[in-house]
Amino acid sequence: MGNSILIIDSVPALARALENMLKTAGCELVCVKAYKSSEGLKSLEQEQQISMVICEWDMPEMPGPDLFNEAKSKGLLNGKRFFLTFKKKTREEILAASNAGVSGFLVRPVTLVLVQKIVST
Repeated sequence: MGNSILIIDSVPALARALENMLKTAGCELVCVKAYKSSEGLKSLEQEQQISMVICEWDMPEMPGPDLFNEAKSKGLLNGKRFFLTFKKKTREEILAASNAGVSGFLVRPVTLVLVQKIVST
């Protein structure tokens, strides 16, 4: 298993806040950040040590579920957990992402309790 978490978020301040929560939750993994979907895919292709991905659902250039599906089709997610963050989504959208194989969801605003849950599982 790898030793890095990839955070894909279009808002750098939210990515840093999530990284800080992961550290507060006791996560000792290195955080790799990407602010565009294309950067996230590139990180998945190049960084062999990534064990978990936390991706914003509403990324501007490619939504998180599409990024998940593309990474999955390229074999970039083998053994990696993939979580989506979002503010508001319909039940149908969440079910579709879950049925596609997404590991879980973090509703914004993300709290330390939610981060602790994904780190401990």
